[in-house]
Amino acid sequence: MAEKETLAPDAMEEGDDVAVEGRSGLIGKIKIAVFLLVVILAEGGVAYFVLPSAEDTALMAQAMLESAAGVDIVEETLDPVDEDDEVPKIEVDLGEYGITSYQPLTNTTMRIDFHLYGTVLENDDSEFSSRFTDNQQRLRDHVLVVLRSAEEAELIDPGLGLIKRKIMERINQALGRPLLQEIIFSDFSLVEQ
Repeated sequence: MAEKETLAPDAMEEGDDVAVEGRSGLIGKIKIAVFLLVVILAEGGVAYFVLPSAEDTALMAQAMLESAAGVDIVEETLDPVDEDDEVPKIEVDLGEYGITSYQPLTNTTMRIDFHLYGTVLENDDSEFSSRFTDNQQRLRDHVLVVLRSAEEAELIDPGLGLIKRKIMERINQALGRPLLQEIIFSDFSLVEQ
């Protein structure tokens, strides 16, 4: 019986060790979870206070555009034009173009012919006319560069949307002010030889 008494306390000690190990393992997991939660909350707090809001980002982008263009466009973006208050647009002739472009990858030559028009607001017509005559050859060069650098997929697009946007962006940059509202292709012809 004496042996039973010595075995029983040993068995109890082993059971206690298992219970203690189980509790310390659970406490360790809780500590890790709490630590991760604190780190995530700290990162979220830093991001909330450091990163700008959507409005701040829009204002910063607008300020960068103003400084790059040297034009005050704050009022134009804050006061959207209603459909009822829309100023009439006038079509302006931007010239006829005939471009030959060699495509080294396919060993072909593309011939692109078209007549280019644009639209400007009626109020901006006189300013556009004077700036256009002052920069006419520079504007032609921008159109030629855009079309020569265009990929075949852009040229076969039925609406020529990407090319129109690129041309309008380059022309408005050269004019120093976004006077051109829309680009219109007329008599567009693309021949691959």
